Amino acid sequence: MNDSALPLICMRRGLLWLIFFVASFESQAQPCLQIGSTFKSSYLSGCLSIFTDSTNQLSVYDLDTSRFQLSRTEQPNFATDGLVHWLTFSCQNVDTQSRQLTVEVDIVYADEMSFYVLKNGKIIQQIEHYSWQTPLWSREVPSRYFAFPLELKPGESVRAYIRAQEKNGTLITPISVWDRTAFDIRATKETTAFLVSATILIFVGLVGLLVFIFLRNTLWLFYAIHAIGTAMYDLTAEGFLAHYAPAPFNALKSYAIGVSLSWLANLLFTKQYIYKPIKRLPNWLLRTHYSLVALLAIWLFLLIVNPFTNAMAEISLFINGLIPVFVFLSLLISKQRGSKEAALYLVAIVPLLFIVFIRVLASSNLITAQNWHYYFRYYAPLFEIIVLGIGTIRQAINERETILLQLNIIQQEVIITQDTERQRIAADLHDDLGGVIATINHQLELSLQSNSVNELHQTIQGIRKITAKASDKIRSIAHNLMPPDFERQGLVGSVQQLMNSLNDARFRFSTFGAPKRLAPEIELNAYRIVSELVHNAQKHAQAQQVQVQLLFHTDNLTLMVEDDGIGNQSAKNNTQQTGIGLKNISSRVNYLNARWQTDTSEQGTTTLVEIPYEFVSGKNPDRR
Repeated sequence: MNDSALPLICMRRGLLWLIFFVASFESQAQPCLQIGSTFKSSYLSGCLSIFTDSTNQLSVYDLDTSRFQLSRTEQPNFATDGLVHWLTFSCQNVDTQSRQLTVEVDIVYADEMSFYVLKNGKIIQQIEHYSWQTPLWSREVPSRYFAFPLELKPGESVRAYIRAQEKNGTLITPISVWDRTAFDIRATKETTAFLVSATILIFVGLVGLLVFIFLRNTLWLFYAIHAIGTAMYDLTAEGFLAHYAPAPFNALKSYAIGVSLSWLANLLFTKQYIYKPIKRLPNWLLRTHYSLVALLAIWLFLLIVNPFTNAMAEISLFINGLIPVFVFLSLLISKQRGSKEAALYLVAIVPLLFIVFIRVLASSNLITAQNWHYYFRYYAPLFEIIVLGIGTIRQAINERETILLQLNIIQQEVIITQDTERQRIAADLHDDLGGVIATINHQLELSLQSNSVNELHQTIQGIRKITAKASDKIRSIAHNLMPPDFERQGLVGSVQQLMNSLNDARFRFSTFGAPKRLAPEIELNAYRIVSELVHNAQKHAQAQQVQVQLLFHTDNLTLMVEDDGIGNQSAKNNTQQTGIGLKNISSRVNYLNARWQTDTSEQGTTTLVEIPYEFVSGKNPDRR
């Protein structure tokens, strides 16, 4: 290379670097956002730069644009650091007419939101110290979010700065620029769409409360709270409570209270709606479920009584991210175990899971957020609530049909019992009183044929003895039907009288605990059960000892009849009569919603009947 050419080469290279520098400077100075005649809106993708002021003291004049970094997302998320964050973008009106614009920060809760517009390094517009507590009528753009007016003359270029801070919560700053007319139309559509979904949620929740009041079914209470909690979260997140509700419902922590209340009710709803019909679930699943219920209850209490801080916001995000994962996992396990309710629930949350997935992709800049995503997030929870409501109604209808079927079975058993009692009375009258009357007629005929006074006197004495026996039989039959003074004596006195009437040393009666008077239905049916068991032991057991006990516990009465006989084996030739007796007992046990168990061995038979003190007829017809 010629040494004389070296200066020329260096000059050329320097000129190229100068041209590149000037071109770079001009490209940097060129406004990023171009506002033309067809402009409607822009989310500032690739135009928004951010800077964090860790001192919280810099003014707009102290800012150095070289310290700003280009935002990688349309929705910068500063989490819960509590610091001051600056956001900036440049724009130019390339239209031949002036443009009325609106700059919107799509967030409700912020403690500081200021807006500055600079031209040639000088402030030409400033709106300072807006916060979520600034009334709508005091804002230049009466929006639930933070919105600022911006007017650009033809060819005018400006740089806008936004100062944002949230001391006690998460700061997310989705910034967009709108044509003023387009902004007003979109705001009206969003408000209408949101209010429709929120109104339906509140209506559904109130209906659920009314159903709970009338039916006393806690499942509907949990359903109602779930719906109202979801509505409360939505109303808080969209700014309605912040601007229209009185303190403390307009505070930032209302969204955390609403979502925590909704998830707590959701867990309780899941326990009754999903788990209850399933016979067996993993113990770890149930333990985790109860632990999360306790955790949410404690957390909800802490949210209500304490000020909302950054730490509480982080904890709330963690808890409310953990619960959906567990609910989804529990639904999958329940579905694998054949739960139709779990399958329906999974269908109900598909839209919600879908919108969460879309938002994650949008936050990662893998896809671009669309307007329909925004509207869809209103209706995904509403879809879940409506589908769960349909499922709850269907479950209630199925339970009602089951109860009606059970009541029909009980009614049939009652009819059979009544027929059996009639047959027994007829048999007693025919076998006992019929023979007595026939004997009396025979004695009367003999007395009429006799002329001897002595024989007449003996006949009369015989008739007296027979009528005495007949009277005893009548009393015995009447006692079996209804013990005399039953209402006055109660169960204990009536059973004691029954045992005394047997006049049989093999039968013994005792009570344990503090005897108490029970509902008439309980006492009468308990007496019938004891009477039937005693009758079976007397007729079929061939026992030497029969022990009848009434045990009064804290929450139930236990009837126990023990004998040392040979049990049902003695009734091989009387299977029909014994079977009817057991059906009578089963019918009365079902009617009292009781439990019963009979154990028969070579040593004898023991029958236990546990009767709850609270009388609820026919709730569980087969508890043997």
